[in-house]
Amino acid sequence: MATAVPIMWPGAAYARKELERSGIGLRRREWLCGAATMAVAALAAQTAVRVVSAQKS
Repeated sequence: MATAVPIMWPGAAYARKELERSGIGLRRREWLCGAATMAVAALAAQTAVRVVSAQKS
C-alpha cells in the first residue's frame, strides 16, 4: 500500500484543487468517501501484485 499512495495521492489532490478553483469544492463526506475508495484500491492493487508474484515463484 505504501507504493500506491504516492502515485495516487497527487492526482487526487490535483483534482480536488481543480474542483475548488471551478467553485464546486468537495464536501467532507465526498472527501472521506474518496479517501476510503483510494485506500481500498491501493490495498487491492498490492494484493493483486502479491498474488501474481507468488504464482510466478
